[in-house]
Amino acid sequence: MALGPTFSKAYEAMQLWHEIHGKLREFIETTKYEGKAGADWQAYKQALRSVSWKESLPATTAHRQLGLFVDESKKRGEWFADSAVFADCLARFYATLLQPSNIFAEDLVGGFEEYNVELLKWFEVGGRWERRSCG
Repeated sequence: MALGPTFSKAYEAMQLWHEIHGKLREFIETTKYEGKAGADWQAYKQALRSVSWKESLPATTAHRQLGLFVDESKKRGEWFADSAVFADCLARFYATLLQPSNIFAEDLVGGFEEYNVELLKWFEVGGRWERRSCG
């Protein structure tokens, strides 16, 4: 089976996905926060600040590190800024691993899209989504 450039991009997506999970794990270990991104996170930071600025500093710094990770990944051309393309590439990678069990990328992409919605909220740093094709 020739895997070709589509698999190469899918492999890059899998590597990034695993790195994202590692960065998020570091964030959770530092902040002791296991809730959702967005309003819940903001409330958590506010609660820390109400105790003291010193209490909130590690959490703020850890959150900043997630943004810096995205910036560095973008500079290296490794960030899949379009979440649908990212999910498609992940689905293609895992479907290739699961062959020949009659599991196709189309069977997996919806699950990755749904899962990544919450995951990628932690890594939103602003700006426009860029298209990057998986295949």
